[in-house]
Amino acid sequence: MNWLLDWLLDNWRWLLVGAAALLALAWITSRRRRGGPRQPKETQADIDARDPLRRWCQAAVRLVSRDCDYGHLPRGEARRMLQRWWHVHGARELHDALRDLGSSPNPDNAWELLRFVIVARLGAAAEMVDDDDSWSMIEPIAMRLQDAYDDWSAMAQAYVRARRQWQELALDGSEDDDTMLWITENLQSLRASTWTEVRWDLDLEDE
Repeated sequence: MNWLLDWLLDNWRWLLVGAAALLALAWITSRRRRGGPRQPKETQADIDARDPLRRWCQAAVRLVSRDCDYGHLPRGEARRMLQRWWHVHGARELHDALRDLGSSPNPDNAWELLRFVIVARLGAAAEMVDDDDSWSMIEPIAMRLQDAYDDWSAMAQAYVRARRQWQELALDGSEDDDTMLWITENLQSLRASTWTEVRWDLDLEDE
């Protein structure tokens, strides 16, 4: 037995290397049997990025939503926002609010139409309307925005002007509240980032 102990002591490093190699080989074989390395799970953002309408609308509402698609909010949070901001408590009131926002005859109506997109997506998150149906309702609204303005900046300036009027703030920005200040700062950031990546005239009917 002494000779065996001596041999083990002399060769322990090689034994460890061999054991490690066998473990690595077993791991590789196991992964191959399971179909190779797993691909990362596709996120909702990945899915949305492939759809021109979703990508364009998300770029538009970033003027007021940071990087949030309201349709991805938790159900309870979306319902609270609809109740607090628009007094919407169910599907019927949701459709009434969307009808009012989308019926403005004024061609310069970024204020109403951007809020239409927000309310429709909140309705999807609140499960008051199907997600695909919300996008179907939004599509003609997005096209109206494209027809009404020449670019992202023109749409944003129209929204800013309308919000100041709604809040009874000076149109020159001298009386802007905290939200208005954030929107105008965010506008400058979007001009140098998101709005350079997503074309204003993107074909929203692309597959």
